[in-house]
Amino acid sequence: MTPNPLVRPTTYDGDEGGFIDMESFYVSGSISYVMVLLVIASVLRINPYWRRVWFYCVGVTITTCYYFVVDHLPVPTRYKVWEPRV
Repeated sequence: MTPNPLVRPTTYDGDEGGFIDMESFYVSGSISYVMVLLVIASVLRINPYWRRVWFYCVGVTITTCYYFVVDHLPVPTRYKVWEPRV
């Protein structure tokens, strides 16, 4: 008796039948991420004006985050009661 060609044999190989192969998705995503970082580093290395602007923006962001934390972090008082810093 020959097997029916319309019926596929069911075998479980660990694949969940997704639309995209997840291993290829992760590899291509990682490679794309590394390429973007290399391009940004290359542009900042070549163009000194953009490098100054980039590091200025990074400095402003760090300063803003620092003062946000300092303004909103409660500090202990003498009586062990946490009060917001004014």
